[in-house]
Amino acid sequence: MRVWVLLLATLAPVAGRAQGVMTPAKPEAPLDSTAAYYRTMLLGLRDALNDVSTSANELRRDLQTAGDVTVLAKADRLSRACASARAPLHAAIPAVARAQRNGRLVPASDSFTVVIRALDAGLEQQCVRGLGPTGSGARADTLRAWGRYRTAEMAHLIAVYHSSAAHFAAVMGFKLPAPTS
Repeated sequence: MRVWVLLLATLAPVAGRAQGVMTPAKPEAPLDSTAAYYRTMLLGLRDALNDVSTSANELRRDLQTAGDVTVLAKADRLSRACASARAPLHAAIPAVARAQRNGRLVPASDSFTVVIRALDAGLEQQCVRGLGPTGSGARADTLRAWGRYRTAEMAHLIAVYHSSAAHFAAVMGFKLPAPTS
């Protein structure tokens, strides 16, 4: 009897995984042109913000161990990634405002616009000016002192953005893939 219990306990998880593999994924319903436009816009913003997150993680990882030149170069790369991400954020604000024509989207659109503006301001303050070569990014010791704080602030703003974008997408009738970073 114990052999069967042992055999079942061993094979049950494998059988469950195999069953999940054999079950085909449910395809998503096709999106209308408006939803497809917003999905494309949100995926572009997500990609730009993933670049910021990746650069911030690289800087944070090397702040205490890398040499001055490396820290300065990584801070400059992060500052440029933040500046690049701001352009699509600016373009998204009027696009999200246009979504308000649909009455059910007004609350989601309003809150998403506030989050986009806060993220843009945070990227400007914490990253473009805060870590850029004309600000504290000119000195490695200053970057080491403030880098963790500034990158944590950006990570928080980006996390809030991803949550708000997912909510906006859900109200629009589609689901965004999870961010990779």
